[in-house]
Amino acid sequence: MKKEIVVALVIAIVVVSAITFQSRLKSAPDQISQTLTTEKSVSSDSSYPVLAENLSIKVNDLSPTPSFGELGWIAHRISFVENSNYAYIEYTDTHIALKMLISYHFEDNRLKPLVLATFIPDEFGRWNIQFGKDLDEENIRFSHYIFDGDSNQWIPEIVSSE
Repeated sequence: MKKEIVVALVIAIVVVSAITFQSRLKSAPDQISQTLTTEKSVSSDSSYPVLAENLSIKVNDLSPTPSFGELGWIAHRISFVENSNYAYIEYTDTHIALKMLISYHFEDNRLKPLVLATFIPDEFGRWNIQFGKDLDEENIRFSHYIFDGDSNQWIPEIVSSE
């Protein structure tokens, strides 16, 4: 019974947050419709760990959903879209996992991320879009980075080729 109440509360907060955040997503420029190959890239493989660190610090400000955990949101995986200014951030507060698509640029040497889409997990481990518009993932390549607690650094994710 207690579990159902917690699940219902989590769903209610996600829905309320999504409704509140919807106006921010609608007012964001439709940057996804631009061709990825024509954009000026501001990052490379060598800058991804530093960029991941900077994005992870901003995840609490970027997320439209309030955190239930005492530590706030914690980014655990960032997937950079190669040759572009887009990234997917997977994050958790130890109670719920979420994902967002962002675009980013630098202005006056400051990182300026913008949320373009949000995702919620389904019971099968897939990500369902909640708001915004997703990229066409068939035509893009990713550089995945995960946070390594032992070294306290963002490192490339090792993908097995099974």
